[in-house]
Amino acid sequence: MRDCQLAETHHYVLCLVSFLVGMGARSIWLDSQKDQLELRAEGLTVPENVLANPLEGLFSSQRSPALRELAIGINSALGYAGARIHLRSSDGFQGEYDNNAFICQPWPGEDKRETICTIKRRADPNLEREAVREHFACCPIAVHVQGQKISATLQAHADCLVVQICPAESGPGRHLQVAAAVVMETLTRPAPVYACIWVGGPVEPVCRWIFLGRTYQKSMPWQALRGELPIQMWVACDHLDKDLSLGRLIENERYAKVCEFLRQSFLQAIDGLLEQVLQPGQFSQAQMTVLRPLVIYAIEASARASAFALAMELQKRLVAVGWTPSQTSLDHYRLDLLRDSTRNVDLDLGSRPEPDQSLEELWEATRASLAIRGAQNHKTTQILYRCGEMAYEAGRYEIATTCLGPYLTVNPARSPAIRAQFGHSLLEVGRVHEARLHLEKSVASLRTDPDIPEWAMKALEHLATADAQLGNTKEAARALADLLRRRQALWGSRSRQLGLMLRRLAALCRKLDDPKTADHYESWSNQLDE
Repeated sequence: MRDCQLAETHHYVLCLVSFLVGMGARSIWLDSQKDQLELRAEGLTVPENVLANPLEGLFSSQRSPALRELAIGINSALGYAGARIHLRSSDGFQGEYDNNAFICQPWPGEDKRETICTIKRRADPNLEREAVREHFACCPIAVHVQGQKISATLQAHADCLVVQICPAESGPGRHLQVAAAVVMETLTRPAPVYACIWVGGPVEPVCRWIFLGRTYQKSMPWQALRGELPIQMWVACDHLDKDLSLGRLIENERYAKVCEFLRQSFLQAIDGLLEQVLQPGQFSQAQMTVLRPLVIYAIEASARASAFALAMELQKRLVAVGWTPSQTSLDHYRLDLLRDSTRNVDLDLGSRPEPDQSLEELWEATRASLAIRGAQNHKTTQILYRCGEMAYEAGRYEIATTCLGPYLTVNPARSPAIRAQFGHSLLEVGRVHEARLHLEKSVASLRTDPDIPEWAMKALEHLATADAQLGNTKEAARALADLLRRRQALWGSRSRQLGLMLRRLAALCRKLDDPKTADHYESWSNQLDE
């Protein structure tokens, strides 16, 4: 039974709260003290056969997800020395459990309006409280910790478009509480899935799944419009599979089907909104401000698909709205590009976009040129290079990769320093395999030169980082040793700027079972100037 207990013992409380949510609780209260934790819940009963054998869910795949949560929770709580558990159902029966016996009997002489679970154990109550606060903040029913409600309504940022996907029928505890933003599209579907998707605004792409009230964070299962439009997604779905410890959602066929259902529903909602955008008077200026990023990306997607008539219609709607001077200038720039593309001409559009534009404005203009003119156009390559350089200097590596990649495809023989920037940008956004290829290519012809420029020094350092992340420890150590030799020649043997490289080399050598060399680097690092 110990093999089925949680690695983090205090997480048993997460399983028990999920059990109560899954059994239909209307509200839950948690009180955690040093010697005892108590959970009280309204609106559910626990069947007598479950009270008699709560661990059956460990061995039966036919048990419901909620009962599997109960089994893991009870079994893990019994991992505390001397633990005793009482589970009292509101219908008048109770189970008493310890490591020696399980007993089920009537619950006499007390108020039976609530189901109560009491765990007598010696533990840190703060760990249990914080775990529930962290994992049940989006629970669709009221969860209270030490008398304070911790579950809250999802409040979208004012700049976000909200898309909701609601099941045709939704039982208690299966939905999400959402505060709608300025523009919201809601679809009703005959499926046990409820989703809230935020589009645009100052958000980082993230996906949170709510399973039996508990939040599990995962990477986005798909991208919106080629990944150029940031989205956040919350999905409430109790029809997924979890691993044996119930601590992780499994990305299996069932998970993939839910993701595809959400993607199709999301695209249908976006199509419906764009149809309304094409009809004047459907949205106020405030609503169009929220919709603007979506419309721009739809214009670019249409242009890439050679649907220039639709792109032109959408662009004309944007031009008709009153914007700031810079936004108006960008809208006219995009409109001119579309007109030129339909006439099959390649005119110089004068001063738009200006070289001293902000990065965000230059990025919008670059996307327009890339989508409408294509990467092979010489004016597109010019703006790709300028935007890529500005983004790299600003540390905006996602933009840098999007610009420098197409630029190098068209101009593969250009400066290796640009390829080194592209490789570093790929490394920063987590595309490590691609990063290594480009970094290696950028310095390949310079490896035998005694003197190399500063950009190549940095490329060697980034190459060592990429190799280390890929598990190529020997190659990482070789690149870093080469860099150390070159830096030593520039800075001297006692420069404290060598400290980080020496410590990294020592760690790599220990991984390579070379303690003698590791000791040498560590001794060297201890002798550097203060």
